[in-house]
Amino acid sequence: MKVSKRMLKFTSLMLLPLIGAVVFWWINHNQTKNEQLQTLPVARVVRGNLEVILRGAGTLQPKEQVALYLKTNATVKKVYFQEGDVVKKGDLLYELQDDNLETELKKAELNLQQQQLNLNEALKEKQKATIYAPCDGVLKSINVKVGDWVNNNTVLATIVDQDKTQVKVPFNREQIKNIKVGQKAEVLFLDSFYSLEGKVIKVHNVGIPQSNGGVYFYATISLNGNYYVEGQERNVQVTVLTDNGSEQALKAGTIEPLDATEVRSEIAGKVMEVCVDEGSVVKKGQKLFSLDTDEIDVNIEKQRLSLQQAQLNYESKLRQVESLKVYAPIDGIILEQNVEEGEQVGNSSSGNSGPAAVIADYSKMEVVIPIDELDINKVKVGMPVKITAEAVPGKTFEGIVEKIAEQGVSQNNVTTFDVTVSLDKTPDLKIGMTMDVAILVAQKNNVLMVPIAAVQQRNGRSYVMLFNDEEPRSRNNNRNNPRLPGRMVEVETGISNEDFVEIVSGLKEGDRVLLPSNSGTNGAGLRGNNRMFPPPMGMPFRRR
Repeated sequence: MKVSKRMLKFTSLMLLPLIGAVVFWWINHNQTKNEQLQTLPVARVVRGNLEVILRGAGTLQPKEQVALYLKTNATVKKVYFQEGDVVKKGDLLYELQDDNLETELKKAELNLQQQQLNLNEALKEKQKATIYAPCDGVLKSINVKVGDWVNNNTVLATIVDQDKTQVKVPFNREQIKNIKVGQKAEVLFLDSFYSLEGKVIKVHNVGIPQSNGGVYFYATISLNGNYYVEGQERNVQVTVLTDNGSEQALKAGTIEPLDATEVRSEIAGKVMEVCVDEGSVVKKGQKLFSLDTDEIDVNIEKQRLSLQQAQLNYESKLRQVESLKVYAPIDGIILEQNVEEGEQVGNSSSGNSGPAAVIADYSKMEVVIPIDELDINKVKVGMPVKITAEAVPGKTFEGIVEKIAEQGVSQNNVTTFDVTVSLDKTPDLKIGMTMDVAILVAQKNNVLMVPIAAVQQRNGRSYVMLFNDEEPRSRNNNRNNPRLPGRMVEVETGISNEDFVEIVSGLKEGDRVLLPSNSGTNGAGLRGNNRMFPPPMGMPFRRR
């Protein structure tokens, strides 16, 4: 079929407007696209120093301030300081007087001493329940057995010295004047006419009348050796060698054991143990008998309890008396001094319920600021702090983190923790000023970083839109938003502040990244879901 030239000419004339419209649309579309590309917010990956700073504001206060109350009911005897005075910890501020309290202390002290004596006596009683040999010798007799009840001063046994014997002989009044203890004596045994040397150990100056009208004065002479024979009478003649010559006894004497020592009980009780046999040789200090101590032990425990109670009572009274002297608890300046000498304090009738004094330590100052719960774990005690105040423009003061509260405070569904910052006192700063505090919690130098708004979070991973206006579009790149030039890149991030985030890997210096159209250099970033960006390939776009 042939088409006439006239028909072709007509068709061409009809298509010219349509072609022109298409060309105009294409030119206008590319121009609009280029203008859009030129106005998209883009940021470069730069290298620099990144600081993470937490900020807060608070009121400047003295580090330590103490209100001092006088709780003891007493009279103010002496006031040692006044308002404005500087005091050191331990300085005496007030001396109070309470006569009744001091009397009670003395009574408590006397009672304590008495209870201590009672306990000591009870302990001594227990010691007396064990009977020891008072001297060396032979146990001549034992008068008790186990189970016997003995009273105080009962004779339990008799001990004699087997290495010594004695003889008592009489002298007249004139003779006894010449005889002294320690003088030598000649002892003649009449049964064998054997002579030994003895020694005067006792002189009896009280005479004993005799039936013939005479008066005998006796002297006791000891002999080294056991010359006593049980059941036998051995008579001896004694001559004492005095300074005035020899003095012979008026009558012969009989050899006897040296004076026997009686072992007596000092307390009453039941015999629990007999440790030796009759006739045994014993040494001084050797255990002989023991008595039951059950009742003594009960008494000792009662005395201990009484002593403890007396001790507690005494210490209580002592503390009360010591409180009559009031000392400065801290170094500082006395801001208030509210009592006078002679004033009654510490009771409701005095009408003074406020503090007697207020002391503040201005050598150190502090500011308490609230820190959000999301950031509190970044703060550590000892961290450096920069502090400024509007009242002191152009100056920055240094401090440190002194204390971090263990418990947070919730208000309007926001929980904060108090952080106490301390700083040295300077003349420029006054108590009550509002201070702006900046805590440097992290710092890295010479790191790659981008605006925090450029980084988006998807399923726990971090992404940025790497910008390249010359990169051709593809079906797999930006299919949800084909007008955006570039591609989503996963990155590893480090520390961040309110403006920038560290890029550990995934980008290089000089790269350009796309920012959300509604952001400047800061924005929601890491925590947001900016709708301008498409999700990574194969990942659905989730909206909040």
